[in-house]
Amino acid sequence: MSRESHILSPDTQAVLLLCANFEAKSDSGVKPLTLAQYNRLANWLRNQHLRPGDLLHQEGVEKLHQSMDQLKEAEEALRLLARGVAMALAVEKWTNQGIWVLSRSDMEYPRRFKDRLKQNSPPILFGAGNKSLLTKGGLAVIGSRHADEKALEFARKIGQRCALENIQVISGGAKGVDQEAMLAALAQGGKVIGILSDNLGRATVSGKYRQAIRDGQLVLISAWAPETRFQVGNAMARNKLIYALSDWALVVTTETEKGGTWAGALENLKYNWVPLLVRDGADVSYNNKKLIEKGGISLDQAKVLRNSEGLKELLQQVSIQKEPEVSEESGLGAHAGRAIDASQRHQLLNEFGKGALHQVDADYFWDHQVWPAISNILRSQSKLTVSQLAKDLGVEKSQAKAWLKRASEEQKVKKLTRPERYVAPEFGQMSLLDE
Repeated sequence: MSRESHILSPDTQAVLLLCANFEAKSDSGVKPLTLAQYNRLANWLRNQHLRPGDLLHQEGVEKLHQSMDQLKEAEEALRLLARGVAMALAVEKWTNQGIWVLSRSDMEYPRRFKDRLKQNSPPILFGAGNKSLLTKGGLAVIGSRHADEKALEFARKIGQRCALENIQVISGGAKGVDQEAMLAALAQGGKVIGILSDNLGRATVSGKYRQAIRDGQLVLISAWAPETRFQVGNAMARNKLIYALSDWALVVTTETEKGGTWAGALENLKYNWVPLLVRDGADVSYNNKKLIEKGGISLDQAKVLRNSEGLKELLQQVSIQKEPEVSEESGLGAHAGRAIDASQRHQLLNEFGKGALHQVDADYFWDHQVWPAISNILRSQSKLTVSQLAKDLGVEKSQAKAWLKRASEEQKVKKLTRPERYVAPEFGQMSLLDE
């Protein structure tokens, strides 16, 4: 396993001191800042025109002392910032294990976390393996630790298909569905992101993952220090990270109204991070069907396994959920009508006519169906033509062109010429304190 440089930026050093546990005896009993506490401190820093790294110098320390009355985290922050020796020993140990550290200010910190989670993105990430995989999206494969053999076999086949079609598998590394999908993809030569809630240090040297990390096939990351043991709260909090790095999510099996899989799936539906697909079929559990009733997209397991067009194409097709033909009464179709309830539709129709109703439906369909699908395709292809989009989404070229024109006008994509194609706009480095 290659060793990563342990030289951290001043910002990352400061955030590590504020937000991480170290194993040193001198660090026992110390409680790092919670995410909410750190975000309050980050907002204070922004208002003071300071960066976290400034807290390592006298000027920043003095301003913290002066803000004791206004910032309740100030006193605790000063204690945490005094742990320089413990941090140095921890970073040296992690480096010897091949573990690296990123903070929100680092260029390699996943942009998707900042875009989707905002200030709920982890202040610090620990990881081992190929950091470039964190930018490439993929399919989140999610399921219970206590899955039956049919579910595990489906997870393995999905992992294999992803590897063959160059789709990254993203999962939580837990026993059961997570590990089966990850290991099947790795065995087939695919790329995998494992997002762990505990024991990162142990996982990096385990026989399951060691060679894949060396070969650049696998990156393991965690928002908790590498020695952290399993805690239910951390495992639940980890779920949003899996969704946030993905292009699509597939729930293989779940328990109804309890457990991390169920809670994470509902959270994704609430915030609409990525399309949520749910394994369906004749022998699939009632729990999966309940999740579909909550808003998950049914994905017939038999169709997936026999599909000859490719898994990526199937994921894109089911994610957009094709609408019925446009009619004078329905605007852009039944699903678009979910944007507003019946009484609101009736009021709009009476007060402003059918044009207003159609516009509401069209905007909802664009925001919740069309643009997420285009965005997913752009992440996997980087450059997109009208013909490619029409083929991927199964629409006429005129419709694909109209959608890309709207995306360009909203500055969601950038149009290039000679030849004509569309790309995602270039993003500059996002500030550590960006919300």
